[in-house]
Amino acid sequence: MEAGGDMIIPYGQHIAPIFVKCHTLYQAKNLYSLYNVIAVFAETMKSELQKPIYVQSLLPPLVARWNSLQDDDRNLISVMETLSVMATAMGTQLDVFARDVYNRCLNMIETQITLMLASPDEYSYDFDFLVCALDLLAGIAEGVGAAFIQLTQNTNLIQLLPHLCESHIADIRLSTYALIGEISKHNITMIFNPNNNDLNKLFTTIIDNMMRDLRYNTEEEDDDVGYSNYMMNNMQNDTCNNSIWALGEISKAIGTNANGFIGMAGIAFFEKISRIYMDKYAPIEIKNNCIVTISRFAIGSPTLIAQHMGSYFPNYCMLINRIR
Repeated sequence: MEAGGDMIIPYGQHIAPIFVKCHTLYQAKNLYSLYNVIAVFAETMKSELQKPIYVQSLLPPLVARWNSLQDDDRNLISVMETLSVMATAMGTQLDVFARDVYNRCLNMIETQITLMLASPDEYSYDFDFLVCALDLLAGIAEGVGAAFIQLTQNTNLIQLLPHLCESHIADIRLSTYALIGEISKHNITMIFNPNNNDLNKLFTTIIDNMMRDLRYNTEEEDDDVGYSNYMMNNMQNDTCNNSIWALGEISKAIGTNANGFIGMAGIAFFEKISRIYMDKYAPIEIKNNCIVTISRFAIGSPTLIAQHMGSYFPNYCMLINRIR
């Protein structure tokens, strides 16, 4: 399916019933492989998955499995990863299940944060569940769009975000920034409101932590480290990339309100991200993300960015010409 890409779409209605049948035959080990294949299928089908034939056939067995497993059962992780991809593809068609899924994910996040705050030792809590819960919420937020705010009413999700941004584990920050970016696309008032001092203190904590994650390992450095350090470096690069992307989504959502994101947060964000794309050794994915985010900064705070663009502008022009 990965190789076939869009060519798989016409055959989707013939493939889906096979997945449903496999649910009745497979045991735990094979179910893990099945969920990986369903996730690839969902990524391939994209919005086609919103058709009733897929919603009515694929979701019920997955949700039944979701409901049958305890919060500390590691078999739940593969189900959550699959639901995350399906939530993005199915969009508002997930509404009937979204509330229960949201509440359970939030409960898992609260539980793991409580353990995390009690002991910062990463072995005192299972951060895999925390990361998967965050990824699933991000998938739901992307899928349901503006309706996500309805799920969060009378819950403390936003108040938990600063604790997650301050985690010393890059995986957790990576997934947290993904969720913040998805929330910002359609519901920026959930995290930013110039007339709400308490919310703005929380917002400042979030973006300050994002600022600290604007660091990466160069391609040169990756050649000189062992495998385990390489994986850690790569995770930090992904975290940096998500931080830059989320800042861009926040800036785009704020627009010109409050003099734009840079006018409100400070020119330091612009300068830090500009220095990244000026670094010839910075990974190309990070450079590309920097260019998009700088552009969004400029839309929100054109006069301020124009005053500081100066020496950054030639490189900006060369890089933006390569982005497709």
